This record gives sequence, C-alpha cells and structure tokens, in this order.
Amino acid sequence: LPSEIGNLKNLRFLDFESSKMHVLPPEIGKLNKLEELIISADWGQTLSVPKEIGQLIKIKKLDLTRCNIKILPDEIGNLTSLEELSLWDDKLHTLPGTIGQLQKIKTLYLNGNELQNLPSQLFTIKSLKILDLGGNKFSVLDSNVCNLINLEELDLGGNTELTLIPGCVGSLKKLEKLNLANTMVMHVPENLAALDNFKELKICGTVITDRSKLDSVFKKKITWEWGCRDLESTLEDFHKKYGTETTKLDLKGDTISMKYEYSYNEPNVIDEEYSVSTTIKCLRDSLVTGHIFKIPN
Repeated sequence: LPSEIGNLKNLRFLDFESSKMHVLPPEIGKLNKLEELIISADWGQTLSVPKEIGQLIKIKKLDLTRCNIKILPDEIGNLTSLEELSLWDDKLHTLPGTIGQLQKIKTLYLNGNELQNLPSQLFTIKSLKILDLGGNKFSVLDSNVCNLINLEELDLGGNTELTLIPGCVGSLKKLEKLNLANTMVMHVPENLAALDNFKELKICGTVITDRSKLDSVFKKKITWEWGCRDLESTLEDFHKKYGTETTKLDLKGDTISMKYEYSYNEPNVIDEEYSVSTTIKCLRDSLVTGHIFKIPN
C-alpha cells in the first residue's frame, strides 16, 4: 500500500478484503475521516500494524481478520468511536490494557487466537454486546466477565482446555446465547434458563454425564453439539478410531513386494476421508535375516 494513501483526506470506507498486504503504512493515520477499515488477509502473511492507527479517531469498524497479528499497539485504545473490532484468526497471545478505553464498542471478535486471559480493563466496557472468545487457550473464564452487564452473546466454543465458567454468568440478564461447544465445561449455571432473554445454550454431549438434567432445565433452549470434533480429537486418537491399515507380503519369482494400505473415514464429517497405498519391492537375495531396512518417507 503506497504512502500516498494518506492524501485521501475525505476517505470514509477502505476495504482490502482477501489482500496480500504485509505492511500498513504509518500514513494511514492521516485518514482522520475514516469510519471503516477492512484488511482481512488472504491467509499466510503477517500484517504489521503501526501505532499511527490510533489516529483514526472517527473509525467505527476495524476488521483485521487472518492478518497473523502478534502484537496490537497500545494506541488501539485511542479509537474511542470504535463499535466493532474483528481480530479473527490472528496470533495474539495478549491484548493491551488500553482496549478498555473503547467504551463504545459493541462487538468484539477474538476467535482463533492464542489468548489465555484477558486484561482487566476489558471488563469495564459496559457497551459490549457480543464477545467472541472461541478457539483460544482459555482454561478458566475470568469472573469479571459478569461486569459486562449488556452482554447478549458469549462465544467460548473451541476452547478445548476450558473446564469452568463462573456461576455469575447466570446473572447476565441480557444474555441470549452461550456457546460452550468443544469445551470441557460440564457444569452450567442453571439460572441461565430462567433469564427472560436467554435463547440458546450450545454444549458438547461428549462431556456431560447427566444430559437429561440439562434437558429438563433448558428444554428447547439447549443445542447438543454432537459433532464436537475439536474436543474429541484431544481425548481420543482419531487415526486409531477411524482408520484401518493392512500390510501384505507377496513373493513372485525373485522379487518380494510389500503392500501397505491405510484408509481413514470419519463419519458425518465432510472432507475427512482418504486412503494411502504404498508398495515396496526388493530382490529376495538382498534381504538378510535380522537386518532392518529404513525406508524414508
């Protein structure tokens, strides 16, 4: 992206969806009328985000999806008009505490990062309605999440190490949806079901021992996610469960052949079926009893 982008003083919307951009020039900060910036990457490349991004004081939507961002500059906290921030499938291990300054933000997508905890400042954002923390590394959810009193959707799906959510989640009166699919959470606050606005709980049937109890409490509000593949793959060796292998030796004349076949077929999962067949041949006279032949790849 050329530095001259900064000359477009009246630009309000800028969309580089599926781009191959590696560097966002500092001059981007000169676009002080910009309201939307979308730079979702075309997978693979890493985008460097300059601190000057904090000068976009009128921006309402910022989408940095799949940009492999490892560090978010502290200046992100200067975007006080921001209402939606998307950081899907990046490489973030931490968030800057300044994110708590985004007091107008309503939607925060953090799915598919490496987060294990959140800065305490984030829990001061009373405007937040949608918080997507799916596909991260959380093992416990901070009880301060209950300070987000206007939260309507909380997505924790895909945190395969998550075992516990705080009971106070059941006191979030505006909560409508809670996603616990592909987590190890076995206990859900039952008072969630009594909330006037609550509509849907997604959870894995794999880890719940007494499903009938949850069924009786949540009734039609519960969705049993039987396809909790991410979670199941951590508990069980899929290649042994769904794979079969055969080996056959054959002698023809002076040639010994070994045929190895492996097939994998995971039911009810699209594109999870394949087979491999390998045949190795050698002269019988070249084999010595007790000798081990190493075959690369």
